[in-house]
Amino acid sequence: MVFQAVAEYRTQVKDRQNLNLVVELSIAGRRRPERWTFERDNMHLTWSDRMDINKDFNVTARGTGTATLSILTLYYARPVEKKSDCTFFDLTVKMEKDPKTKQGAIETYQLTMNFLYKSDKSDATMTVLDIGIPTGFTVDGEDLEVLSTEKERCSQKFEMDKVILYLNKVSRKQEEVISFKMHKLFNVGLLQPAAVTIYEYYSTDARCTKFYHPERTGGALNRLCKGDLCYCAEENCSYQKKNGVSDQERFDRSCEAGMNYVYKATVVGMDLQQTVDMYNMKVEQVLKEGTDDNVEGKVRQFLARPICREHLGLVKGKSYLIIGKSVDLPNLGGSVQYILGEQTWVEYWPTREESQTPEHRERYMGISELQDAKRCCSKQEKDGIRNFKRLEKACEDDKGYAYKVTVVGTVLDKTTDIYSLQVEQVLRNGTDNDGEGQLKIFQAHPRCRESLALQEHKSYLIMGPFTDMEFRSGRLQYVFGVQTWVEYWPTKEESQTPEHMERYVGISKLADTLAQQGCVN
Repeated sequence: MVFQAVAEYRTQVKDRQNLNLVVELSIAGRRRPERWTFERDNMHLTWSDRMDINKDFNVTARGTGTATLSILTLYYARPVEKKSDCTFFDLTVKMEKDPKTKQGAIETYQLTMNFLYKSDKSDATMTVLDIGIPTGFTVDGEDLEVLSTEKERCSQKFEMDKVILYLNKVSRKQEEVISFKMHKLFNVGLLQPAAVTIYEYYSTDARCTKFYHPERTGGALNRLCKGDLCYCAEENCSYQKKNGVSDQERFDRSCEAGMNYVYKATVVGMDLQQTVDMYNMKVEQVLKEGTDDNVEGKVRQFLARPICREHLGLVKGKSYLIIGKSVDLPNLGGSVQYILGEQTWVEYWPTREESQTPEHRERYMGISELQDAKRCCSKQEKDGIRNFKRLEKACEDDKGYAYKVTVVGTVLDKTTDIYSLQVEQVLRNGTDNDGEGQLKIFQAHPRCRESLALQEHKSYLIMGPFTDMEFRSGRLQYVFGVQTWVEYWPTKEESQTPEHMERYVGISKLADTLAQQGCVN
């Protein structure tokens, strides 16, 4: 039996040593799948991805080895007021602005709580009133002192984020009232509702909870609704960018991780309601295409909270630069819905006539430069690169390419940087059938010069998708796009140094793998 166990162990260990497993996760709505490669050096690592719960997905595994797939459903929920929670108590909470503001405070509010014990037989005995305090607020000390000395008040406990009152009894016949002032000491970007809970000391499960907020009735959540479908909008407002916007800031935001789309859009109509503002915007130009395909020339509806109306300052008939994140594109009723959220970039796009005026000239030129750039920067990969990451990138696109190139010439201009690269070795040919020794022309925006950091007569590993190739004047030209992989390829002499040894071995292993077996299908 011992020898049989040892033999079985040896068989399993051998299988693990031969591990070479490629796993693809395809999610509905995404242009290309996520791909992970498991080898001996990363076999114990766990990879993960996030997706909406209502998206269809497909997992495909190829190669040799065994992996485990785990799915975790995560959702966020706030405490809600349920009628069943208030079986034993009636409770109403109201927060109103006080006309007199205490010295040193920004604003003063009056918090009033009305409550009654719901019983036909007796009053409630020892009762606890747990009062949460909103962030940035403090309770008036004099009012608390008065409360503690009133009849039927047993004692009180004050903490940074709550006040707890212990009541000797709560009447079943006459509604009782407790009121005190709260002072706002500093502003909070996103103020959350606070809760008030009442319950009997010896029956803690029978609680009644109500929420309150200085700006909302009952502390209700902010929601944007289209018909019966709603989207939680519990965040700050988006502000229209006006003064002091630099060209670099605008460019960086358009290429920021998570930014889904970049549009020039004109407001063609608006429906401003009490609960939601709806802006109908015609997409005049797509500078960066996102989840919503073929949108240029079409009208899309953008939703915003009414409280953000003044901050946005959108005007019918005017055009704007809109840069939006993926999280602000929820799927409502089977279609993509645009939300003007906290991180949405909104900036007025001047007309050509307005560009002649001092007020609008600089903004017009800056947006025009962004319009010409269109592509985000790729950057040279440097430290901490694992071998399987290179292989994933090389095999990411079926039509993609992977070359060893040497920079033989550069033309650096104000509008376009042109790099002449000689192909020393073809690791993957992609759609370009030209072989080794050929000269390739790569283009990049001047803003990308520093992040690329290419040097003449140095060699690099260049890998890119099919979308980074363009036909111009009958010739295929390459573009250093945001998805282009650029990594220094050390010389044989440099491979003997600690600084370059690991990188040289890793790139050489990639070249051997692609030469021997290509991308595992």
